[in-house]
Amino acid sequence: MRRGAVMALAVGAALALGTALGFGCGRNAALDSQVDRIGQLLLDAEGSGAMRCAPREMAVARSQLEFAELERQQGFTSRAEQHLLLADQHARAALLLSPSAHCRPRPAVETGE
Repeated sequence: MRRGAVMALAVGAALALGTALGFGCGRNAALDSQVDRIGQLLLDAEGSGAMRCAPREMAVARSQLEFAELERQQGFTSRAEQHLLLADQHARAALLLSPSAHCRPRPAVETGE
């Protein structure tokens, strides 16, 4: 193989690797964004009283969010995305099932005794 051909292959391989790494970084940034968004949904749902009205949905959402973070740390991005999808669905369900007027804990009423 000529030197020019070897250099062309090396440059092509370097570009391909750089592109792949760039996509990987972009994918991780998207996962980070999803984790943050779902975490905020869970906080909103909890503030609306979801622990009282939708405890199962909250538990499933939290566990799926944790599973997603573990899968991502281990390099299983597609599995992490699947867990994030389930976490998102359950977090939204918890929020929907927990209208704050009905589910938020009411402050204790003091008696004049």
